[in-house]
Amino acid sequence: MRFTWLSPRLGTFTSPNRKRVMSHADLRQPRQAGEALDHRHDGGHRRSGWRAHDGFGRQLQFELVEQLQLELLQQLQLELLQQLELELVEPAQVREAQDEEGPARVPRSPVALPGALRRLADGRRARSVSRPRPTIEFLCRPEDKGVIAEPVAARTVQPAWFKSLPGLDRAQLSATNNGLTVKRCVPFLDALSVGWILPLAATVRLQISDGGSTVVAGWEFDREMVSTHSPHQAAGNPYEPRPMMKFHNPWTIRTPPGWSCLFVAPLNRPDAVVEVLSGVVDTDVYVSPVNFPFVAVAGDGVHILSRGTPIVQVIPFERRYGDIEAVIRAESDDEAAESERVYRSTLAAEGSYRRRSRAQR
Repeated sequence: MRFTWLSPRLGTFTSPNRKRVMSHADLRQPRQAGEALDHRHDGGHRRSGWRAHDGFGRQLQFELVEQLQLELLQQLQLELLQQLELELVEPAQVREAQDEEGPARVPRSPVALPGALRRLADGRRARSVSRPRPTIEFLCRPEDKGVIAEPVAARTVQPAWFKSLPGLDRAQLSATNNGLTVKRCVPFLDALSVGWILPLAATVRLQISDGGSTVVAGWEFDREMVSTHSPHQAAGNPYEPRPMMKFHNPWTIRTPPGWSCLFVAPLNRPDAVVEVLSGVVDTDVYVSPVNFPFVAVAGDGVHILSRGTPIVQVIPFERRYGDIEAVIRAESDDEAAESERVYRSTLAAEGSYRRRSRAQR
């Protein structure tokens, strides 16, 4: 998509849209037409005709420029959102895709906006926001800041196995196999990227014995890191005889009024040593550290969980959108046809899901 930006002060900027965009000459046409009519009407006193229609011409020119500005801003926002979707993959992964696919198309650099246009876009965007963007806060003791591992946005960290996985396995590529891997699966990546990752604050060792029924935890850090639940608290659970334990979390999480947090084991990041259980906490009200129950699922031996190991994925959500009614029914003919069309479009071309079936972020 290309645009042409037109402004009497900024000049003309062209982009790949094939549609014809008005030029400065087009904008002057109404005023020139008015001048010609006045020239014939008053016997050649062209200057008086100019003055009679000067205000009208300037107003029309201003309105046309304003309309073009608004249309351009809308187009720019759409293109930038599309670019952000493409730029979810780290630069190294983009280079990897180039190596794998040769001259395949890669995301373009963001459009460089003139300063005046950027200020205009920022101003319109600020006016269009009806309320401040929600913020989640992670608070620790002052003496722990810079010492313990800190929360990170899930989209900024990826498992090592996922990073090393090629998007296209050329060894599997054939007439009957497109060779694509889960690295090209947008829903998988979206699950990896949602929310925040709470890492283990400091290194912990788990010594597992007796087929998992005995677990001893140890660490050097000067805070309690792990404790054990009393067996009766989860009697009959499917993990028995493995004990129910919990990680002590040093972070207090605060969210805006009406917001809660879903705590789950890191999505699509299976851990072979521990399995963390899930929970929902109203973190706008409960403003104290939340500890995380877990079960040691590894075999007998000593297992080291290093500082920074992802332990929990924190997914904030607004409670008013969580109470949604359900309707259970057979689909209509139109709905069945739409479902089939979407599915077949996804099969027809690589990237169709991202372009057509994924909401803009």
